Amino acid sequence: MIKKRILFVTYGGGHVNVVLPVIQALQTDSNVIVEVLAMTTASAVLTRHGVPHLRFKDLVRPEDAAAIETGRRLAAKLDSALVDADETAAYLGLCYADLVQREGGAEAERRYEANGRMSFLPLGPLRRVFDCCLPDLLVATNSPRAEQAAFLVAQERGIRSLCIVDLFGVDEISWIGQSGYATRICVLSDAVREFYMRSGKSASDVVVTGNPAFDQLERYYRKEAKSTQREIRGWSTEKVVLWASSPEPTLHPTTARAGDPTLPRRVDAALIAAARRHANWLIVIRPHPSEVLVATALPANVTISSKEEELEALLAAVDCVIVLASTVGMQAALLGGPVIQLTETIIVSAAPYVELGLAREVRTPDELEAAMVDILEKGWLPPTKLDPPGRACANVVAQITNLLC
Repeated sequence: MIKKRILFVTYGGGHVNVVLPVIQALQTDSNVIVEVLAMTTASAVLTRHGVPHLRFKDLVRPEDAAAIETGRRLAAKLDSALVDADETAAYLGLCYADLVQREGGAEAERRYEANGRMSFLPLGPLRRVFDCCLPDLLVATNSPRAEQAAFLVAQERGIRSLCIVDLFGVDEISWIGQSGYATRICVLSDAVREFYMRSGKSASDVVVTGNPAFDQLERYYRKEAKSTQREIRGWSTEKVVLWASSPEPTLHPTTARAGDPTLPRRVDAALIAAARRHANWLIVIRPHPSEVLVATALPANVTISSKEEELEALLAAVDCVIVLASTVGMQAALLGGPVIQLTETIIVSAAPYVELGLAREVRTPDELEAAMVDILEKGWLPPTKLDPPGRACANVVAQITNLLC
């Protein structure tokens, strides 16, 4: 029997966490061969889990010397300490050379000056990957640039493909919604599926699978998990609120709407003030990984959660979660807890928790305390009920098997 070959293309961050469980599940299938192209920090994650993979530096040919030199020049202007120098040069150099080939030197320079790496759509390098791996199926997420290019190459070669949309895919609809972009689109919920169908995708193209990255929440979904995690932390009678902070951009990337980067710190201040008025509350501030908070003169009932603390366990222990547009809001909703979303954020459309019936709306930090009092005293159930976490990876694997057959 000839084994089927599956190519995964993934960036780091949330993207690699989506596909990693699927890759691991398929590695146990003797009927398939799994190949992976990893960009940026995805390589470190895959290495840590013992998953062999290709990188952009593996695509370099002798005739690419000038492109690699250009890549080193571009890399010198970036903070890319998390990725080794040769890989950074190969990624930037090959992507930029592809941009020049498609758009011409002057236009490539203009686009890169204006948009940086977001100007890349590296069709040439991805064609090399397909030539090397000869896949029967492509699997990637809703990321732009190389993942987007992989779907376009699969389309031009008549190769089936599966796209996993990690959250809501609102911004990504501009490319995923194009005709023939992916053979199958796996989404988080019925609401996301309906959004894609309203945008023109056929019912057979879009299936609800869930996000495999959230399957690990399953162990905290059981009723006893909350009492266990609270007991571990010594929380008994307190009403615990988690504020999952995230940066606010100065400008929306597509609408050019102005944002207020001080918004997260204004939320801090509002919550600290509320904590002083409610001795039975415990406010947990969880900074985004890109944020650095200096804890000074905090009340005894305000604490800061470090990135070393397991987020899923923390979510199981709290009574309410506050977000701007963080993925943490989705994780909290999957666990069935009350979520408050501050819709003052300019990126609310990228994470429409309120619109989808997953969170209660609060417009400004000044309105937070009243909403918290209401939720903590009376409780609150979201209008939309999600399927329990734990089956997404198996659902995606089933779709892959279907496409291979």
